[in-house]
Amino acid sequence: MNESKTRDKILKRIRQALLDKAPDPFPDVNFAAKLEEYDEQEFPELLFAENFISAGGHFTFCEKESELKAFLLYVLQQLNAKTIVCTHSKLKNLTDGTNSFTDTPDISISSCFSLAAYPPSLILSSSSCFHRAPNHIIVAAAQDTVHDLKSGLTRIKEVVRYGNENNFEIISFAESGNDENAIVYPAKNFFIAMIDWKL
Repeated sequence: MNESKTRDKILKRIRQALLDKAPDPFPDVNFAAKLEEYDEQEFPELLFAENFISAGGHFTFCEKESELKAFLLYVLQQLNAKTIVCTHSKLKNLTDGTNSFTDTPDISISSCFSLAAYPPSLILSSSSCFHRAPNHIIVAAAQDTVHDLKSGLTRIKEVVRYGNENNFEIISFAESGNDENAIVYPAKNFFIAMIDWKL
């Protein structure tokens, strides 16, 4: 009996609370307004991917090494690549040694120093050997993506200053807005894998 009375009291309080409108704790917030969209300028990785894909390139994002390995092997299979050139030892190992390395390859695999969202461009070490092949797989770290080519070239100066590298090549996938030293390549021949870690 007491349990029933207690239950009735609780339900009465709930009904009363529903009838008595509580003051709005956020009177200045317009809940009907459209949510503010994030500024894409804060995400150069997204801008690069969109511009590169619009230019006809192939792009994927790999969260872990096993996904990168699967992507590399998939592209090699799709292109029926028998011979590859790769100067990056870790990337070489990820291909399982299923292909022979040669100076006249079907495809090149290389890392990238920097990616620029506008114009969609890559800054590569001249030792990457990418120009030897008709098709190219580029593996780039998301943190190396910048908004524009000027920012990417500024980063190069830091590398040169510390003596890590002094020869670079700029690959662009756009006909306009390029640096005078940029070489324009068809994006359709490039497969870019963006990773969330440094090689």
